[in-house]
Amino acid sequence: MTQAGISNLVEKPVTEISGGERQLVNISRALAQQTRILLLDEPTAHLDLENQSRVLSLLKKMSAGGNTSVLTTHNPNAAIYAADRFVLMNKGNIAAQGSLAEVITPENLSSIYRTPIRVEITNG
Repeated sequence: MTQAGISNLVEKPVTEISGGERQLVNISRALAQQTRILLLDEPTAHLDLENQSRVLSLLKKMSAGGNTSVLTTHNPNAAIYAADRFVLMNKGNIAAQGSLAEVITPENLSSIYRTPIRVEITNG
């Protein structure tokens, strides 16, 4: 819980914590079990921006520490922030896979989301 920054929740009932805090508790439980691979389905869905950032930062930190996280998301920004390898799916099929530059392109995203998309990747 310390690693996730949620030590303050130790005594708090689950009914009194937010969705983002609950997600961080779940990831902390996996860490406590020394899980090396996490499979996460939309881990930032329905979270406010602060908790999205907290969850993604924790996953990134875990990855740097040798853990593997596989996550699904409909939010390309979340994937860009947290991942170093990408698989873009379209109707159950792999549309593209590889690095950020190979997968997160205007052409690929515009095709998948069926709307014009501009991609700007910035450091920071």
